[in-house]
Amino acid sequence: MGGASALGRPTFVLAGIALIAVAAASYFGFSSVSAGSFDARVRAYLLSHPEVVLEMQDALAARATARQAAALRPLLAAHHAELFQDARDGAVGPADAKATMVVFIDYQCSHCKGEAAPFVAELLQQTPNLRVVFKELPIFGAASRQAARAALGAAQQGRYFDYFRHLMASPQVNAATIDTALRDSRADLAAAHAFAGLAATDGHVDDNVRLAHTLGITGTPAFVIGDTVVLGTDEQRLRDLVNQATR
Repeated sequence: MGGASALGRPTFVLAGIALIAVAAASYFGFSSVSAGSFDARVRAYLLSHPEVVLEMQDALAARATARQAAALRPLLAAHHAELFQDARDGAVGPADAKATMVVFIDYQCSHCKGEAAPFVAELLQQTPNLRVVFKELPIFGAASRQAARAALGAAQQGRYFDYFRHLMASPQVNAATIDTALRDSRADLAAAHAFAGLAATDGHVDDNVRLAHTLGITGTPAFVIGDTVVLGTDEQRLRDLVNQATR
């Protein structure tokens, strides 16, 4: 998964220490102790309770995540139809499913292959009331874009998910493995290539890239369910969100 949080561990640790220092000053009464005594007490406390800094780091991270989620909600609402109802996308699951999950993928993304693909397949098997919409987001170059266009060619024939599973299982993505995935998915090879070569197909991929960037998604895999974006395959969080949406 590309990208990283805006605040890394060192920043959180420094912020935590600063907050502990302020709290300690209030607790001990800074005016009643010397600076040296105050420093010594704070240091002793941190050495005896290092878990406090990590707890504060988690709390700060949770607040940052909540702020990011709140900022995203209006964008997700504004682009709801593009995300969940674009008939051009590959999709699996009943059209009248109780919940729909969107996943942005790249066929050369190791996390998509090793984590997202098997997780999505398992989730679909376990959740009859779930529909998954696949957004092609080729961020790893020409081969990724070729695979994305071929995926849309397979989708036109109703063979998207078979193609997805076969190519995600392939250690390499190139013209030969793309054709193998198309054949193994029982797609018409000539028709898939013809559709993949259309300017409209390339435009569809471009639309997905623009949508991802609008939502701040710069890496794969990325999931959207309801008004929540999940970066990376956080299985427990995704299961919780799906369970809430399908109740």
